[in-house]
Amino acid sequence: MRHHRWSVGWSWTQCEYCLSMLTEQQIHLELWTNSINSMLGSLTLYRRLLLENVFSKSHLRPYLPFCRSQPDLKTLPSFGHGIAGILAGTTVSFIAAPVEHIKARLQVQYAADKTKRMYSGPIDCLRKIVCSSAIISMTTSS
Repeated sequence: MRHHRWSVGWSWTQCEYCLSMLTEQQIHLELWTNSINSMLGSLTLYRRLLLENVFSKSHLRPYLPFCRSQPDLKTLPSFGHGIAGILAGTTVSFIAAPVEHIKARLQVQYAADKTKRMYSGPIDCLRKIVCSSAIISMTTSS
């Protein structure tokens, strides 16, 4: 398909062509971006899950450290906030950061010709990162 020259008036075929090109080029990045946005609330999610499933249970509360002095079952104690922070940090370290790294590598590919790009997609990018990191770590270990 040849590229259209854009004129002042837009036609339906030009809009359709533009939308198809954007969809073809950006669909993988949008999927990754949407998954990152859903993880931003992980701290709030972990706080809620811990409160509803662990710290609000009166039969579990006496066995939990630092919770005996707080009788309110509707409030998450500081120990629960600490656990939620650890879980959210783990989520960011092991899920969000690697996904952002892959997304950044995919975004900086400037070759217009798809055959000249270093990565063909997110899975290929992950595979190449893991392979290159494994080789580097094997050669640099003492």
